[in-house]
Amino acid sequence: MKKDRPLALLVQPPVYDFALYDLYLKPFGLLRIGRWLAEGGWEVLFVNGLQYPSGSYQGGLRKPKRKPDGTGKFNRHPIETPKVLEPLLRPRIERGEWKKHFARYGVPEEDFRSMIRHLRGEYWAGTGCPRQAHPATPEGGISSMQSEEFLPVSAFKAVPGAGRSPDLVLIGTGMTYWYLGVKEAVRICREEHPKSLLLLGGIYATLMPEHCGRITSPDGVIVEEDFSLLQGLLEKRGLPVPPLPLPNRPIPFPGVFKEAGVLRLNTGCPLRCSYCASRALTPIFRPGDPDGAWEAFRELYEGCGTRNFAFYDDALLYRKEEVLNPFLERVIGLKDPSLRFYLPNGVHVSGLDRKTAQLMKRAGVVEIRMGLESASEEFHRRYDRKVEVEQFLQGVSILKQAGYEAQDISVYLLAGLPGQGAEEVEASIRFVQATGVRVRLAEYSPVPSTHLWGESLRACSFPLEEEPLFHNNSLFSMEWEGFPYRKLLELKRLAREGFGQLQESF
Repeated sequence: MKKDRPLALLVQPPVYDFALYDLYLKPFGLLRIGRWLAEGGWEVLFVNGLQYPSGSYQGGLRKPKRKPDGTGKFNRHPIETPKVLEPLLRPRIERGEWKKHFARYGVPEEDFRSMIRHLRGEYWAGTGCPRQAHPATPEGGISSMQSEEFLPVSAFKAVPGAGRSPDLVLIGTGMTYWYLGVKEAVRICREEHPKSLLLLGGIYATLMPEHCGRITSPDGVIVEEDFSLLQGLLEKRGLPVPPLPLPNRPIPFPGVFKEAGVLRLNTGCPLRCSYCASRALTPIFRPGDPDGAWEAFRELYEGCGTRNFAFYDDALLYRKEEVLNPFLERVIGLKDPSLRFYLPNGVHVSGLDRKTAQLMKRAGVVEIRMGLESASEEFHRRYDRKVEVEQFLQGVSILKQAGYEAQDISVYLLAGLPGQGAEEVEASIRFVQATGVRVRLAEYSPVPSTHLWGESLRACSFPLEEEPLFHNNSLFSMEWEGFPYRKLLELKRLAREGFGQLQESF
């Protein structure tokens, strides 16, 4: 076993896409692994190729626009569209339907390389937990904390010790169609630290491990949360192997979480929707621990000064009486009007009730996003069996009674499933708009390992298995004569314009 504390380099790659917006896009899983390593005797450095740490913006580029809620834009550099996409895009361009440009989102490559080469990023020496345990007050509020209770989790800096190379490089992966950024990160890490052990994990690594391994040639690919491969490689190199399980919260780096923090109360989802990869990524649903969730919240609230929080749950309202509601009651006890909570993933309509809606309103959940997906009963019988239309109407009524205005409520509808007709989506848009709330039209993305994957392969004219770029929901690759891309553009306009017109009448 090495005497010195080993160093782990965690890397968030840049993203190559037609569009990207920071709707609480945080490296939650990667920094959970980082915490696991740090609590097991490692030093940890995080390099974010997607954006500069908050408060540490640098470089000659204009700072991307950010909003007070912690969301915003990324640096964007237009590049040539991959030629493999030309057969899909050229006809649309010729018809004047396609206006988007492919781009690289993130810090410039030279800065990204420099941070990796010189090991500059957010650093944790790994000397114990970043915040010492401190019990909550009997009233459920946060007892007073002194600054010394927060052990050093640094802002942007270089790792102590000149000429070091990391013992381990872990690169997180997001959407399958973002793999070009992963390739870039692997290439740079290999060039700058060729002797370091390098592994990939995350969504792309789990859903397409063979493609991921073939395209990037890492030393290993972590699938789901199976860390046996990583543990074996660490042991083989004489490096510390922390005990499992992983901690439920990430390293609270201020540059990542000061503008907005993320919380996950429950893990996974008990449902089996045909279009969703949640079960493939997390096969077993695990209800959350309200005390653990509270500690994760306190760590960011007190340690980073975070006031915006997004729930990362796929099933936030499941067993809400045991987890979410007690958490919200504690938040209410703080009596802090600056706190704001958001639901980017949407919540299951069937889980709403009056008590929970009232608690969410009082705790500072400022926008409600719900996943209806379609107003067609046949759609739900076929794909998810998670909601009835009457439950949706009841849910909207409950939210309005709790004090939410129509503009505070958004509803996700899916468009572009294999064989789905445009008429069904249009009818769903008009149905939701009749309630006065906002429609958010989400283009379907064919995702490996879902129940709809096989049907998507048969229905799609493009090589989904060989080229993950075609999974991109912006491309609308499941286009067919019953739902052409032109019609999608019309429906998106209907969703946007219809909401504005309805707001004038309500």
